[in-house]
Amino acid sequence: MTLPSHRFILAVFIVMITLCGCASASTPAWTIEKKVSAIYPSYDGKTIVASGNNLLYMANDGTIAWMDKPYDYIDVAGDGEYVIAAGPYATLYDRKGNKVWENENTGDSASNDEPLKVKISRDGNLILTYTSVKFHTWSISGGLVGANTSYLVTEGNAYFSDVAMSPSGDEILFFTVSGIYAVNRTGAPISKNEDDWECRIGTLADDGRKAVCAYDNRLAYGHTSGVQLWDKRIASDSITSIAVSSGTDPRIVAGSLDGYVYVVDATGDVLWNQKLFTYRVDQPITVSITRDGNTICARSLDTKTMKGAIFLFDRNGNQIFSTEEEDAVGTLSPDGSLLLIGTEDDLSAYALATLTSAPLAAGETETVPATAAETTIAAAASVSPAASAVTGTVAATAVPPTTPPAPVLPALALVACVIVAAIVVRQ
Repeated sequence: MTLPSHRFILAVFIVMITLCGCASASTPAWTIEKKVSAIYPSYDGKTIVASGNNLLYMANDGTIAWMDKPYDYIDVAGDGEYVIAAGPYATLYDRKGNKVWENENTGDSASNDEPLKVKISRDGNLILTYTSVKFHTWSISGGLVGANTSYLVTEGNAYFSDVAMSPSGDEILFFTVSGIYAVNRTGAPISKNEDDWECRIGTLADDGRKAVCAYDNRLAYGHTSGVQLWDKRIASDSITSIAVSSGTDPRIVAGSLDGYVYVVDATGDVLWNQKLFTYRVDQPITVSITRDGNTICARSLDTKTMKGAIFLFDRNGNQIFSTEEEDAVGTLSPDGSLLLIGTEDDLSAYALATLTSAPLAAGETETVPATAAETTIAAAASVSPAASAVTGTVAATAVPPTTPPAPVLPALALVACVIVAAIVVRQ
């Protein structure tokens, strides 16, 4: 029998390494077999809190530190030192799973129709419990710091539709359909703007000094003091989720019922947009972004398969990963280390360093995102005269849609690895 040449053996091993590398690119770094329906990574990326059948507290390597009963709403301090949970009452845990305190009646008028919601400042020093009509602030020891009502804060104008806290908790910003309202940690009003802002959902920039909010298909951006920098029509349908990166030139991500993910710069220009499906699903899109703005995650429901679909994009709008699983939810670790995906069966963590270097999957086509100039041209061509009359109007440009690729490349690559290895052994 003639032995294979050295060149043949070298070529075979190169093929094996390449294919097996492709296979491992979409392999989770770790998986925990627990149902997960919501995921809350800490700001520093070292802690992951999840909720499903249990409240789970774990390190970013997947090691579970402790578990407890599930809750409706959860938030975690920036360093993972504390976890605040609500449903039906508020409970504060430390990182070891000890209950620091539990409050069965925070006084926020929670009900079955409107459950209690909670937040904790990034530095872990202030806790907020709230509904659309009342709020209270608490110290880590459980002492009452302050309180107020939507009627008094907004002077009877509106209910709270969303809320955000500064990193230190010294400023709490309430978003309403009739304006934005800032209060201090005791609940005393600091500032307001009832003329320019109109918000249903909102969040703060990383430093807590700028605010972003959405109302229908529009985004607004400005200072928490109430000074608005711009208000623009971004999408063709209601915006359902927003996220902001860090830095002096942050990227703002928005998911819309029109099926698109939009990335906007600090001046309100659309840098790119991507359609998640080739067909309309009319489902909310939730988004997250790493602090450096290099990776964007979007999640929606695929109405054809009735599965949760997770998409990953780089900062230029190129799709680098996607998957569909039963009841899947997904988010990014803010530090840019992990993509976290929860399902009916488990929680999986993918190292972003491997996903962002992975080749395109089978059936996936690389798309070139629209430039700001192309977006402006498309906007001018597609916006109606009535819409064009609105100051700052920007319309979405259509990009070639891509169907969510089936994650078959890893499986095929592994099969190929086995076949090639068998050939070498037989030779």
